[in-house]
Amino acid sequence: MSHPLLTLRDALVAKLIAMNKSAEARYVEYKSKREVKDGKYLVAIASESDKQFRNVDQRDYFIDVAYQRSLPEATKEKPDPLENNAFLDACVIEVATVKALFQEGGELRGNALADCVAIEILDGPLYLPNHLTEHNIFTSSFRVRFRLEG
Repeated sequence: MSHPLLTLRDALVAKLIAMNKSAEARYVEYKSKREVKDGKYLVAIASESDKQFRNVDQRDYFIDVAYQRSLPEATKEKPDPLENNAFLDACVIEVATVKALFQEGGELRGNALADCVAIEILDGPLYLPNHLTEHNIFTSSFRVRFRLEG
């Protein structure tokens, strides 16, 4: 029998794929430009917590969702890939569309997924600057809190 957090992760990967997003289960982001699967969402388990609220046990699961794309190669027109704002802007917009799925009114907010509902996005930095400068990879990551129903 699988752990509920793994079941939730796998269900989220399947849901993203069903929504025509490229996704896979991973434990860490890619650090090598040649390994990056361009335009792919990486879904990782993060943690779980138990608490009691008004004498009701609540279990929350946290899932990290990351998006990675390798920066384009330098060209004569754009010699510094870090200054390719059109490319980076497109990456930011792509991530915003998936984050919107978990926000109020989004398709994945409040709808059961492996007996859990998404209840909150825990924002972090919009992208990881060190991935851009050290690895030439755009990486954006956010954490979603799910609550076990029932």
